[in-house]
Amino acid sequence: MVTFLIILGFVFTVVLAFRGVILANMLQYQLGVKKGAIEVYYIVQVEAFTTGDSIFNLDNDNKLELYRSCINNIRYMYFAIFIVVLLIFIHELT
Repeated sequence: MVTFLIILGFVFTVVLAFRGVILANMLQYQLGVKKGAIEVYYIVQVEAFTTGDSIFNLDNDNKLELYRSCINNIRYMYFAIFIVVLLIFIHELT
């Protein structure tokens, strides 16, 4: 049962990672940034756990909504990674 949950969590994390890159690509296109999608993804990933302002110019509601979707996706991914690691530890202890 634990092995199934670990595999399911891993698949969920990979899906969230791909979704995050797709959202970052859409955000890159909306903002007209000359950086690549992965670079935008890493910038958003760093900003996901800070309380400061974004380095992007988010003057449009559509851009702001897309940016928040990227941040929420990254937070969900880290939460899923935490759960998978916790399940691995529990599985090793039993």
